[in-house]
Amino acid sequence: MPLQSKPLPSSPLSRLCAMTGVFGLLFVMLAAIGAGLVLDLIRSREALIAERVALADQRSQFLAQWLGTTIVSVDYVLKGLNDMIPPEELIRRTATPAETERLNSLLTVKADSLPGVRSLFLYGPDCVYRATSNPAFLGYHSSQSFCTDRQVPVEDRVHLQYIPAEQSVSQQPVLLVARHHSGPDRHMTGGSLASIPLSYAQDWLNTVPVGPNDVLTLTDDSMTILARAPYIADAIGRRLPPRTDTLRQFGSERASQTMVAKSQIDGRERIFGVSKIENVPLLIFVGFDLSDALGDWRKRCWQLGSGFTVLLGLAGIAFRAHRVALRQREAMRRLSITDPLTGVYNRRHLVATGAALAAGSIAQDSPLSLLLIDIDRFKLVNDRWGHPTGDRVIQTLADDMNGESRTTDTVARMGGEEFALLLPGTAAADARAMAERLCLRVRQRPPVMSENGQPVPFTISIGVATLRPGDSFDSLTSRADAALYAAKEGGRDRVFAL
Repeated sequence: MPLQSKPLPSSPLSRLCAMTGVFGLLFVMLAAIGAGLVLDLIRSREALIAERVALADQRSQFLAQWLGTTIVSVDYVLKGLNDMIPPEELIRRTATPAETERLNSLLTVKADSLPGVRSLFLYGPDCVYRATSNPAFLGYHSSQSFCTDRQVPVEDRVHLQYIPAEQSVSQQPVLLVARHHSGPDRHMTGGSLASIPLSYAQDWLNTVPVGPNDVLTLTDDSMTILARAPYIADAIGRRLPPRTDTLRQFGSERASQTMVAKSQIDGRERIFGVSKIENVPLLIFVGFDLSDALGDWRKRCWQLGSGFTVLLGLAGIAFRAHRVALRQREAMRRLSITDPLTGVYNRRHLVATGAALAAGSIAQDSPLSLLLIDIDRFKLVNDRWGHPTGDRVIQTLADDMNGESRTTDTVARMGGEEFALLLPGTAAADARAMAERLCLRVRQRPPVMSENGQPVPFTISIGVATLRPGDSFDSLTSRADAALYAAKEGGRDRVFAL
């Protein structure tokens, strides 16, 4: 099995630079581009949401103002009726037919002047209708909360209340708009009332264009849904959960708020604009579906992400091809400087390295030594035990040389059974000592086994030469070769230095 020599060390950073080259810069640029794209997408998402938030706020305020105009118009008429008809007249439980007819006619005229109002009523402190624009309801009892809880003090403001169909005298869900007379103890002494069918509010919301998953909702101040577009029958009259920190309390003044929240009706996350009508306890919710609002943004994310992924894939394929080419080039380079049988350097690399080290040693006045090693009577090994056994002997010697040398040394096979060991920074005495250790190591190692299991011991002879002033690597090699010849002539299995 071929053995690996000890090449000159290289740092991981240098190997990485050699491997990546220009691709390192390319991947850094791609990483910067990717980070820039992510930041741009984050900012564009925030900008898109901010744009939708502003639009939801504007639209909710516009719708609140529009609906508020209707409620304010109704309240204006109710205040006029309260001023026209004193509470003393309503306190009386009986009235002449002519008086009742007069009041009914007045209420009919007023009701016809108000869009969306179905009926107008006058009621006394017992909440019984004294007059109405719809005579069929005359004498009915009002379903207002003030009529069931007489302890609630009356305030001088408009009062709105949702009445479901089962509690309404018209058997239809309605929105009651009322103005009460207040006695000295602030208890109700009668008042005027307008009935607005929720179908009017629903029809009004249905005229406002909305997206497929957007929503418009009208609630009273108790968060009871009065109308919704798109219409969901089960949602009408449903009371939403109590307000949390997400939706702040509104006072009597006009106010608005925006938020991103999940709908309690269908569970979709929306961007909400919430506006309150001034002095009117109604809230308008305009909700833009967050998923729909980000549809184009997600499409852009997908396009940019796909394009960037393809770009990364192409860069990765190119980088892989580059690495394969570098490895092939490195393999070819190693083949050109490596002995295939032993894995140590070949003569070509030794000559090139030796010439460079010799020039450097002369310039820096540092020692350089060369060992030439030859296997004694190697031809007899081949002749007696065969070439496969001879190859194992050569590989074993290369293994011993690698084990004895340093990482800065160069082990090379010169050809056949001859090896060389180049020792930079090594003086003559140290070079000879290393040669003696190598001879001893080979002499004392377990013998190589032949093909038929017979031990094949072998020894080596070593010639040592140290660089002298004015020397070249060729002259150093010549003296080492002469020293090796002298070691052979002196009886083999020994070291000779010149």
